[in-house]
Amino acid sequence: MGEAVYVTVLRVLTTITAVLVVLAPAPDVVGIYRRKGTGDVRVLPIVMIFCNSHIWAMYGYETDDIFPLFAESVFGEVVNLVFLFVYYRFSTERKYIRRLCFWSAVALVIVTLYVILATTGVTHESHSEMKTILGYVSVVINICMYGSPLAAMVHVVRTKSAASIPIVFCAVSFVNCALWTVFGVGIDDMFVLAPNAIATVLSAVQIVLYGVYRPKKGAGGEELLIMEHNASSLSGGKPGWVAVASPVEDASIINTVSHVGINC
Repeated sequence: MGEAVYVTVLRVLTTITAVLVVLAPAPDVVGIYRRKGTGDVRVLPIVMIFCNSHIWAMYGYETDDIFPLFAESVFGEVVNLVFLFVYYRFSTERKYIRRLCFWSAVALVIVTLYVILATTGVTHESHSEMKTILGYVSVVINICMYGSPLAAMVHVVRTKSAASIPIVFCAVSFVNCALWTVFGVGIDDMFVLAPNAIATVLSAVQIVLYGVYRPKKGAGGEELLIMEHNASSLSGGKPGWVAVASPVEDASIINTVSHVGINC
């Protein structure tokens, strides 16, 4: 009885935090819409959350876990599709976004087709074998999603500013993955425990990095960034701007870009 209550409580907590992970990009997306620019916010976490939600939606459907797994995963797909649209609308790197979305879509189509073919018996695999393979794919996508903010690490160290780290996403991910790790221990399932333990560490690394290179605050409480032009990149045909911390306290005498913290 006690163990059943323990598992039920963890299910509820992990469901709540999973929804918060899906909504984590919201502060950055709102900031993008308000300032009509993406600033240092990265699109990769949004795309990875969408991909992760799609894979887990299929897994939830195939395992008859309609609620909460399937429902919250479909919710994640819809919400992050809206986030992606807003990001694309105000981005200056649309070619990169289209390329990223294209290859992500190709990967999702391949996995989806596999599930359909396996379910209809074309691949001559048992339902259990298909679920196991889909589970492995889900684990890989899960780790990629939580590790996606690490793509900004080099940029953070180089500019001495963690403005590009989606701290809301990282913080929520840390709590969510830690709970899933405990849940994995409780049900003795390595497929749940291992990837979430790794994701917990990845999220912790990013939180520490944000603490070390925390962006400076202006008088209004907003993070300040100066966009310093990199002349050497002019020949490449792409604007070369590097975000550096503001050297002065009075933001009114310099050109600044406000950023609402969030990933990868």
